[in-house]
Amino acid sequence: MAGLACAHELSRTEQLREAYEVTVYQLGWRLGGKCASGRDAAGRNLEHGLHVWFGYYENAFRLLRQAYGGRTPEPDNPLQSCDDAFKAQDNTGVGLDMGPAAGWAYVRADWPRKHGRRPGDGKPADTLWEALILLVGLVESLLKHPAARGHAHLIDEDFDRHLYRHALDLGPARDEPHPGAHIAGGHAISPAHAVAAAGHWLAALTHGVGDRLDDHLRALTELVIAAERIEWRAGGVSSIHPVERMIAETVHIFCASFRGAVVDLLRHNRPFEAIDDMDFRAWLIKHHADPQVVANSSIVRLVYDISFQYTDGNLDRPDCAAGSALGTIVRMLTYKEAMMYVAQAGFGETVVSPIYSALARAGVRFKLFRQVVGLDLTDDKQNIARVHIHRQADVHPGTDYQPLIKVHGLPCWPSEPLWDQLVDGDRLRAAAVNFESRWCPEPPAGKETLTLGEDFDHVVLAIAMGAYKPLTCPATGEHDPGFCSALAEANPAFARYLTIPLNPTMALQVWTHRSLEELGGRGTTCATVSGPQPLNIWADMSSVLNSEGIEGGTLHYFCGAYDTTHYAASPTRAHTPALADAEVKQIAKDWLRHGGPPLWPGAVAGGEFDWSALIDPLEREGEDRFEAQWWRANIDPTECCVASAAGTTAHRLWPWQSGFANLTLAGEGTRHGVNATAVEAAVQSGFAAAFTIRGEPMNIPGFDFLSCRPWDKPWRVT
Repeated sequence: MAGLACAHELSRTEQLREAYEVTVYQLGWRLGGKCASGRDAAGRNLEHGLHVWFGYYENAFRLLRQAYGGRTPEPDNPLQSCDDAFKAQDNTGVGLDMGPAAGWAYVRADWPRKHGRRPGDGKPADTLWEALILLVGLVESLLKHPAARGHAHLIDEDFDRHLYRHALDLGPARDEPHPGAHIAGGHAISPAHAVAAAGHWLAALTHGVGDRLDDHLRALTELVIAAERIEWRAGGVSSIHPVERMIAETVHIFCASFRGAVVDLLRHNRPFEAIDDMDFRAWLIKHHADPQVVANSSIVRLVYDISFQYTDGNLDRPDCAAGSALGTIVRMLTYKEAMMYVAQAGFGETVVSPIYSALARAGVRFKLFRQVVGLDLTDDKQNIARVHIHRQADVHPGTDYQPLIKVHGLPCWPSEPLWDQLVDGDRLRAAAVNFESRWCPEPPAGKETLTLGEDFDHVVLAIAMGAYKPLTCPATGEHDPGFCSALAEANPAFARYLTIPLNPTMALQVWTHRSLEELGGRGTTCATVSGPQPLNIWADMSSVLNSEGIEGGTLHYFCGAYDTTHYAASPTRAHTPALADAEVKQIAKDWLRHGGPPLWPGAVAGGEFDWSALIDPLEREGEDRFEAQWWRANIDPTECCVASAAGTTAHRLWPWQSGFANLTLAGEGTRHGVNATAVEAAVQSGFAAAFTIRGEPMNIPGFDFLSCRPWDKPWRVT
């Protein structure tokens, strides 16, 4: 996606097309990276995992709206516009482990619509300060929830009068309403009123803080911490109703986060990245969060779940840099229009095909079935001199490979190459050659060398980092230095960049005969996080069924971290994909047995998961019906997520920091405004790569977010 975004920004206008000739070299037969999907022989959509877009994806939506806006779709295409491809979703779910006796519960969170703005419209998003005000407002609404009101008690008058006097002493900011106006001086107030007062105070300070910043922040912190003055019934948080527990956890984590942000960031005018040397959990505990709550809270876990921040996929080893985690939370709350958007078909056809078509119309050339295997430097080590490529397959002479097929009116990518367009295609099909795999044993059909000054002037390295970082096989000790070894030897900063770890994932898609109501759905249909591990993220993706031609029933996607080091296995260990496939298949079946019933109580027979709920065209019996579902082990290094572990941000490079004059970096592993796995991260990085090549000042909304300082104008990279 970073490469496609960069190509878009280098070919978007006629002036740019006259200045730049862009060629995309792509492994295998399809584009999109982790957003690539394919249609099988039955027309079903097969993804790398569960994908939704958040309402803060300003750049990703802008890219997509421009791609859709420049085309004339055929009348039978159900996706006539970007708004047809993605639909707003106003609720999300959180799983809660209520203990051995109560089991799992799911709590629905509803998000208000923000009318008047939509992602990708080019209008400014909320600033960091506005996001803080919004976050305080969210906590205020939680404290006003009936489940919390019965447990809150009044704050003592001495505390109240102290804050009121402090507010009077600090005085209003300019002509704004007095920051103490919403604090009822001399009267006891509730935690909800305290937080409401904090929100008003923050708003009053929007236009300036004078020379009393530290005093303001200290008083605000005291006021926000008052929100924790909630009394729960005997037995503690773990024994209360799921909604009450979610509120208690959220308020507790919010208070620790606010305290930490004030102490570590706001008081010293430091960016989010300043705390990336600590894991998010450790940072919360540092700022007085209860270690037991931090360890068991679903609210904390969702931050790790949504970007798979578990070392080597090991759920017992969560690791996410505190600044990246906190930035992700704040970003998600700065959404436009809706918190989340759900694709109405596969990502291959909702996202990748329109972008591919727009780029092709703009004159961008595509070289599919190309595997980059080496980069050579010039003698002075300052530039890329040559790019070595294996041509994986050849098309028939005199023809160009046409990658798309039509399924129910949609231009789609197939889940396998279109073998009849390839030389020796029947043999390749019979051998089930997977050109996207690190462990593909098929020898290249040919070799190519691109030369500086003849074939290229500038190189954008938009391949996923896993394809070129050093990897050591844990089983044999065999070491693969990656095809960028010469760059690492010449530039220590680039070598450190390649030390950032990878996190493998897995995915499952399940087609059922039954509606969500018949399954006993939990009142939410989209992206429920923090469920039973390891497939702890779930969404009802029945919106995709219309494009699959399947009537009735529902479609469900699951994904999660995959505890394995298979991704580092030597390319010579050709059995690795089959081994991982068998492991994930067993994990998925076991998860349905144990995690399925809590999620779908209507899919239980005799106390066990009811396999007859699954659609199977062959009408097999019992768990054999699972054979008709789709599971995937994302162990290829190009499919693994780049870790945002504590201490790794310092090793990330900005797109312009490769250390080589004609090489620009692009991808989720670079440094950007997210510093975590997300489509928006990849698009931001791709846009930054294009601006770097064009030599223009950056104008990428959110790119400077993690380094944005609330009382100064955001810096712009030049």
